[in-house]
Amino acid sequence: MMTDHQQIIEAEERLLTAVQSDDQMKLKELFHDELVVLGRDRPGAMYATGLGTTGSDNMKIRKVKILDRQINLTGNTAMVLVVEKVMGKYKGHPFEGRYLYMRVWKRTGTDWKVAAASGSMPVIEF
Repeated sequence: MMTDHQQIIEAEERLLTAVQSDDQMKLKELFHDELVVLGRDRPGAMYATGLGTTGSDNMKIRKVKILDRQINLTGNTAMVLVVEKVMGKYKGHPFEGRYLYMRVWKRTGTDWKVAAASGSMPVIEF
């Protein structure tokens, strides 16, 4: 039997695979029905499906590599802070950068679903 920590790592991997393959059905399965996404272009917006980036003509994620990940579990909630190297295209222009993301996973029955997410501007190294 997998621990909660192992389940979150597995769920995070499924999320990244779905984002990279633009699998909207898998993303919908991973997102809580009342998902809240905070970002500079959508503060406080609520989405039932999709993060508004994948599946659009504006953004295509080609590759995501985890550089650092911290998981904090409390009961039926897990907060994940992750630094990812993301490569893709935005409005037809290639981009590559390091980004900090925060995702809150909520256990619903036996499944973990993303209940809240937020992303940063590119992480700058000093």
